Amino acid sequence: MFYMIRREDGQPPRSTPGTSEPMFNLGFDGKILTFRVSHKRAHGLKSANHPPVSFQMTLSGPNQGMIGNIRMTRDGAKK
Repeated sequence: MFYMIRREDGQPPRSTPGTSEPMFNLGFDGKILTFRVSHKRAHGLKSANHPPVSFQMTLSGPNQGMIGNIRMTRDGAKK
């Protein structure tokens, strides 16, 4: 499960309690985990028709990793 990450000016990113989203289209090459998350409930009605968001988490050490979203074009290709 994945929890939405909030970013506010001057504050570190934080996950928010609430509805979790299932991850799908998972892939792992031994160092990088890639997955997608639905964006339908992220911002209420204004994101109801948005496409899923793609993420990757790169393992950077024991029990450590860096996560970020993958910028995609509307047709699903990486930017």
